[in-house]
Amino acid sequence: LLVSANAEAQDSVKQGHGLPASRQPLDPPGRWSSLLGRRVPFWRERLARRRLASEYQAAWVLFQTSSSILTEWPHLLPEPEGATAQRLCAMVQGWQEQARQTMDQTAEQFPEFAGTMQMRQAQRLALLAELDVIAQRQEHGSLCESAAGRMRRQRLESIAALRDLSVEALNLDPAALLRHVPLFAEADDAVIAELARAVRAWTLEPEAEVIRQHAPGDSLFLLARGVVRVEIDAEGGPETIATLMAGDFFGESALLRQTPRTATVRTVTPCTLYELGRPAFLEACRKLPSLAEATAAVDRERQAELAQRTDNG
Repeated sequence: LLVSANAEAQDSVKQGHGLPASRQPLDPPGRWSSLLGRRVPFWRERLARRRLASEYQAAWVLFQTSSSILTEWPHLLPEPEGATAQRLCAMVQGWQEQARQTMDQTAEQFPEFAGTMQMRQAQRLALLAELDVIAQRQEHGSLCESAAGRMRRQRLESIAALRDLSVEALNLDPAALLRHVPLFAEADDAVIAELARAVRAWTLEPEAEVIRQHAPGDSLFLLARGVVRVEIDAEGGPETIATLMAGDFFGESALLRQTPRTATVRTVTPCTLYELGRPAFLEACRKLPSLAEATAAVDRERQAELAQRTDNG
């Protein structure tokens, strides 16, 4: 709990020690988020989600605790300008920045999750404040022991429920993200819902290979978040020919022409991708003619660019 964490940390600093062990620096930002989306069994991905939620909560508490200590710093030590105090201050500032980086990276990869977590942390703080009020009222005699006990249990149950819901905030909503892909700008709710059921979501770490040049493939990839680079084989090694961002798609050539992949695609940043297989794509095109037209137009443009590059090479 944040209140007890602040008290523990401030008492430790007042006594001339560092932060307690429970508030030592975090694991490197994104350590567990890098596991998400690897092609692993369901239980391992769920474990990674739990780890990421726990990592974010720990970073949030550490950030709030460090900020509180830095705010109260002049009042915590008799000689706040001394060498020892300054070393401790620098250490706390470093931990505050590390916690900030962890939260920022998580927010960049999973903005909905970070927003939900911040809201729940605020709710948790409100419940903690209510627990303090209940204790004060009981101490002053304005609340009997049985009523206070019942109210405490209710607040503690609510706090536990907020903690248990943290993993749910990491569940992606394909329908919501697909609406941000320009390719489906004209799709109605029914088509979006059908596509959401058909696609497979991948959350991949940087430098992950999504497709490989010359490999077989019959699926289209939609980039919901992040950045990828498109490479082709060249004499001097892989040559980057394009960079794609959220809203773009790739893999259409092999899908439409039923030929091997014409390029390799790797992630540059953490990415959320949706893979749409050929049967589902053809069914979506039947209901949404603009999808087939837009995909074919991009394919013709990319094939022309690739042919020109090959001729110049």
